[in-house]
Amino acid sequence: MAYILTCENCTCKNIKFIEQNGELLTKGTGKTYSGTIALQVFDDRDDMRITLADAKNVYSGFAKRLFLPFDSNYLCHFDFNDAERKNKRKLLKIQIQQIGSTVCIMLICFDFSNYKGVCYLLPNYEELKKWAKKLNISTYEYLDQEGNLVSTKQVRDL
Repeated sequence: MAYILTCENCTCKNIKFIEQNGELLTKGTGKTYSGTIALQVFDDRDDMRITLADAKNVYSGFAKRLFLPFDSNYLCHFDFNDAERKNKRKLLKIQIQQIGSTVCIMLICFDFSNYKGVCYLLPNYEELKKWAKKLNISTYEYLDQEGNLVSTKQVRDL
């Protein structure tokens, strides 16, 4: 597996979600992790993976796997491929939400086979643009302080 993109100073959390009236309502589960995320490609298949990739998280994740085998997504990884996205089994989207003076830039990954996913908080707009380009995401959703959709805009306009 090779890293094709990384981003430092990120936060991520596993999520569960439901569909309600055409909206995806999410709830974080488990621990919140901080560190470097990476986009990986596999040598033997068409999948890509977004995952925590810094040494601290990888080493502690390895230890967790040995001693806590029930914690299956300790590195907040999300695997996907173009066919799954095209068939709407997996969805990757970007949301930006202003909460007070804080701007949250989120890359959210949804897996409709088990209604689980991962939310990655990116540190700035430049990283958002890099990831959107590499993941072929052209739009983002702008949310109000309460999390309601205000508008959908083009990433290129940021």
